Amino acid sequence: MKDTATVRAIKAKVFVKGGTVYQVKAPCDTVYGLKGWAAEFYDSFKLKDTVIGKDLFKNKFKELLSDLVSADTAVQRKALFSLSNSVSLEKEYLEDYLQFIQSEKINKLNTEAKAQLFVSGGVFESEKMIPVFSKLYAQYADSAYLQICLLKGLAFYKNKNAFKTVGELLIKETPLVGDESVVGNVFKVMQDSLELCNTLFPSVLAITRNEEYHTPVYKLLSLLVKKKIVTGQQIALSKADILQDANAELKRYNATSQGKGKNKFIWR
Repeated sequence: MKDTATVRAIKAKVFVKGGTVYQVKAPCDTVYGLKGWAAEFYDSFKLKDTVIGKDLFKNKFKELLSDLVSADTAVQRKALFSLSNSVSLEKEYLEDYLQFIQSEKINKLNTEAKAQLFVSGGVFESEKMIPVFSKLYAQYADSAYLQICLLKGLAFYKNKNAFKTVGELLIKETPLVGDESVVGNVFKVMQDSLELCNTLFPSVLAITRNEEYHTPVYKLLSLLVKKKIVTGQQIALSKADILQDANAELKRYNATSQGKGKNKFIWR
């Protein structure tokens, strides 16, 4: 390590053994290098066979899952922090992940921890997760929030079959969360893979009768029509419903606008 304005530098070596990182550093001259005792020590330094701590590069995902349901709240808290802030789910963790989320152990987690696991599941990019998520979706019928998280996890997979499953699950059992932004997060994930979304229409238009789905679904449809991924012929059978929704929305807008104007006038 050196600065361009000086010939002085710090020569360094880094060793990793077990769960410990060792560093050997020595100041030196970039022209002459290390000399004498410093050079001899630097070149001859070796680690002993003693291993301290767990291997930094070992797969510890199974241990993390175990810590998530630990009886020790301090251990559990650290595991939850790692899950939400620093752990990237690698494909090699898939089998452990699927086994855990289908086991009774997951019932020991709070809602946010479950949500984090479900949403993150899409990064595995595996067909194996689709039937598992579909099964869990039915099991969590009493939690619209967790159902939304499962849908979002499928959406993150960026796979045609996954997107198709999202549509089927939404129609079969629509999670009613009363919050357009929560629902919108699922459809927003899909917007950078529009070519995979054509399987959703026209069937998914059926859920626009629920207020929180109205804008997210029609926004996605407008993007697909604009990109000519969905054609007018494809949604022709839903034309009457779309026009009815549009007319109702226009009436709401006009009523709101007139109401605001009237209130403003009275206030003056």
